[in-house]
Amino acid sequence: MNEQNGHNSIKSNITEQYEQDVLRAFRVWYRQSQPTINEASTQVSIIAQQAVSSLTMIQVILLLREHPEWTHQPQPSDADEKAITISGVARRHLSSTWRKPFRGKGFKPSRRTYFREKGEPMRRILFQGTTAVKVIHHYSHPKVEAEITPLLVVQDGKDAWGDDELHWGLILQCTPRTLLEEAGDPANALEPFEIDNTFSAWSNPIRWWRALQLIEAMPTLDHRNIGLHLWIATERPESDDDFDRGVIEELRNTLGEGYDYEEIMARPVPREITQLTVKLVDEGQDMHGVQYDLTDEIEAGTIRWSQELKRIGVSHPDYRRAMHAALEIVTARYEAHLFSYAAFRECPYTHARKEKGFIMLCIENCIYEAIERGIEEYGMDITTMLAILHEEIDCDDIQEELEKKHPHDREGCEPYVRPTPEERFTQAVTWYTEHFKEEAAAMLQKGELLETLHRLYDRWEKIPVTHPLVS
Repeated sequence: MNEQNGHNSIKSNITEQYEQDVLRAFRVWYRQSQPTINEASTQVSIIAQQAVSSLTMIQVILLLREHPEWTHQPQPSDADEKAITISGVARRHLSSTWRKPFRGKGFKPSRRTYFREKGEPMRRILFQGTTAVKVIHHYSHPKVEAEITPLLVVQDGKDAWGDDELHWGLILQCTPRTLLEEAGDPANALEPFEIDNTFSAWSNPIRWWRALQLIEAMPTLDHRNIGLHLWIATERPESDDDFDRGVIEELRNTLGEGYDYEEIMARPVPREITQLTVKLVDEGQDMHGVQYDLTDEIEAGTIRWSQELKRIGVSHPDYRRAMHAALEIVTARYEAHLFSYAAFRECPYTHARKEKGFIMLCIENCIYEAIERGIEEYGMDITTMLAILHEEIDCDDIQEELEKKHPHDREGCEPYVRPTPEERFTQAVTWYTEHFKEEAAAMLQKGELLETLHRLYDRWEKIPVTHPLVS
């Protein structure tokens, strides 16, 4: 590909905790042999929900578009470009990750997988919803009226390269009563079947419990209220998130008479569901973003704040607001450096957060972390350059791993060749000397610049937080 520079420009913050999960970015794609555009959009959105790494998100989109399997055409009824194109869904869902720059520090669960005896695939039922008769119209099965039992499960699955991983979500166990449309094999269409609505990135039992509450209120299940749409509806989007709010409005229209979406979202989360979430975290399950979602629930008044939640890395809403305010102060102080590097990098950057290039958002966050680690005692210039190096080299690491897993072997596609770390150091110093000539000249004369940058970069993970900006 020739979009190498563009790829480097668009990445959101990746912590060490999430770096191990980057290569799972292609969740679900392999699972469908003939996906509609809705299914493809669902896959992209799954990655977006996980993509604390926005670079990974963009890489996935670009790679999917060149994937050998990407030959299916959207069905006419699903081809609303405004709503469900891959790029459109990705762009809108990535906007939500811009508002989530921080995660619980020091919390790093290890992965643990459960199997049945004799190596059989595991399905662990976490919670069972209420059985009810509904109409279900899913692309994988003729339209029927069926008795449906929703199960919240965690089960064994495979990633896009066939490696083992866990999938989370709903299994809809359906026992058909009446066939509501023509089918090639009517008798077979009336046999019991399952709708597998599990994914590797959506690992929040509380949101799935809320999904069960919504399903109970829906007389008909179809593309408007299961899969991606159902998951989005369990979130609490920002007031300016037009896409998610549009999805929620569409889903709201599928609720049965007498049910109210706001009332369902305001229902207190049962204590056993919160305890289940804590238990799964303590078991070492990969729970992408669950701490942030729990903070949202505390903010909404559906979960009570507790020391137990704090122990697993959940922040109190007041603490999160304070961190965001502190980040804004840091960004304002470093404005000259950030605008300068963005111009050098030819990356979008304005005062409006939504209009900032992803790599610049990462650098903002990394400057914040560097200040907390005491790096600012070396000066704002060193702090900025170290943040730039940290994010750019992380970016290169991810792209290199993606290239190994998914090489560009199609005709006309150039393989990704990563810059060496030393080239990134040179790039950072070049920017600094071009835009801060007097300051750079003094540092270069002392011969300390590169030596200091190398020393701090090599020690980054071992430097403790000594100057927290929020206590």
